[in-house]
Amino acid sequence: MEVIRSRRSPKDRVGDGGGARGVAECALAALPLAAAVRVAVFLSTVLIAPSFARTVAGPPPLAAQEAGCPEPDRGPLAGVLAPDSSERSSAYWYSGNGLERQNLGVGHLDVGEPPTDGPPGGHDWLPRITLPLWFRPSDAVSVWMHRGWWIRAASPDRRIALTYHGMVETGYESSRLIVTEARDDGWLEVWVDIGPSRGVTSGLMWTHRCLLDLGEIALEYVPWSERFLGPGAPPLSFRDTARHALREGGDPEASLIVWLEPRDEVELIEIAGDWARVRATRPGVFETGCLGDTWDGETFEGWVRWRDGERGTWLWYPTRGC
Repeated sequence: MEVIRSRRSPKDRVGDGGGARGVAECALAALPLAAAVRVAVFLSTVLIAPSFARTVAGPPPLAAQEAGCPEPDRGPLAGVLAPDSSERSSAYWYSGNGLERQNLGVGHLDVGEPPTDGPPGGHDWLPRITLPLWFRPSDAVSVWMHRGWWIRAASPDRRIALTYHGMVETGYESSRLIVTEARDDGWLEVWVDIGPSRGVTSGLMWTHRCLLDLGEIALEYVPWSERFLGPGAPPLSFRDTARHALREGGDPEASLIVWLEPRDEVELIEIAGDWARVRATRPGVFETGCLGDTWDGETFEGWVRWRDGERGTWLWYPTRGC
């Protein structure tokens, strides 16, 4: 079993990444200095930049890709321009309360910074990527996401303007494609949803890690285990309303320490498969900040189930504040 451990010290609980712009000023004002600094540093990173800043000069020749990388026919992309504003919808999609039921898979495709001056890549990035998609990895390429269009390889003239529908909001008004499976051979299963009333069935398609940087902006696969561990990890809590058992070991038969409540803040220390060793604080930093309570929480440490094959990660973080 793969074991992943945090490189953070116990004092570095929130770090400098992920979070939301919308936390009210009262949330910081109500906290003691140390807690307020943790929240402010955490929020600032999401507003400034995505979690990585990878730039590319342009689409590399596929023949130069590493061995084993598929080489899809890019003929359908010839002469395609980005759709104008009248053909496109909002630059993000917010799932709202549906997040507690959504399958968030094993990770997401993060978005890099553009190589030239202009709007940042973190928000309206669909017109600046090129991503081939397959119904099955063994088939010919089925669809391209290119310059803001959904382009079928078999009928490239019948294009559909892309939206951010069905993605997950990982930062304030920043939506990302969900990866439901990551294979050792580089293939990634991605959830795609073109949006309602567009004549396209949403569902799962495949792409390859070696083909994430074909557009003006590069994509990068980031597993949730990497996003939630180490420096820059956001404050986490369970995204449903159920209680979760904190145990002395990573096993459902291990002794119970305490039942964790939905509002408890969870910091991952170590991951071993579907189980994680965590440090839980009750109540969590965002809960106390929003309610104006005194920062005087209880802390517990133990093992808890953090994901499954049906909904992916059970943990999430506030992308829009309180």
